[in-house]
Amino acid sequence: TLPIEDGGAQFGVRDGSTHSIWDVAQENNAGGLLLHWLVNLDLHANQQIGESGVIMIAHGLRKNTTLQRLCLRGQNIGDECSEDTIDKFVGALRDNSVLAVLDLSSNGIKRRGAGKLAEWLKDANGIRDLDLSRNSLKDSGLAVLAEALSVNGSLQSLNLQLNHVTDDGL
Repeated sequence: TLPIEDGGAQFGVRDGSTHSIWDVAQENNAGGLLLHWLVNLDLHANQQIGESGVIMIAHGLRKNTTLQRLCLRGQNIGDECSEDTIDKFVGALRDNSVLAVLDLSSNGIKRRGAGKLAEWLKDANGIRDLDLSRNSLKDSGLAVLAEALSVNGSLQSLNLQLNHVTDDGL
């Protein structure tokens, strides 16, 4: 885990500042640490990282071979993001075979985002725990995910609480 804290003061990662943190890491030769040794990254307590932050996370995921846990809870990186940004993030998930725990709760993920995640889940052999709670998947998003889950053999825990799913969706 790479702490983004110092003496109890938390440094927020905001839209536009993620790139600055990346640059600082590269300039201080910590880029290798970020890319090759990071095991747990939890950004849920930070201000929303925005699309540029999602793109930077995707870039890191493509190169990182050790990240096992990623928490992006409450970052509003769901269907409000551009198609290109979502594609980059899901593509990075596809390229990263060691990620075991992913928390995307409270992100405004709807049918479109569920479809992109479903594409990834069909072939995601390493993912063990996925938290999609507190999104807006509804019945249609759940149906798309259910199809992908029928072929995924690694997922052990899936949290879908509070997603506006009706009895028809179950």
